[in-house]
Amino acid sequence: RELLRRPGRAEDVRESYRLMLRWLSLKGEAPSPGETPEEFCRAAMEAAGEDWTAPTRAYCRVRYGELSPTGAEWETMKEALRALEEKM
Repeated sequence: RELLRRPGRAEDVRESYRLMLRWLSLKGEAPSPGETPEEFCRAAMEAAGEDWTAPTRAYCRVRYGELSPTGAEWETMKEALRALEEKM
């Protein structure tokens, strides 16, 4: 919950993505070695019942593009986290 109150820096997006991965690992889904975030996203969406395309793209842009997240990207990440909270 504390994460949802943060301003949305690059490290917040990375931490959000790690939380999504942790939740998926509890559901028995984990990325294979060498699997890209986009490839894993397609497989994980079936397991999670959530469309995580936008949060995954935001993570990739921030992580690999070394860019700051936009306000819209941070809102997308927060929505994904809220959806996870409801499922826990």
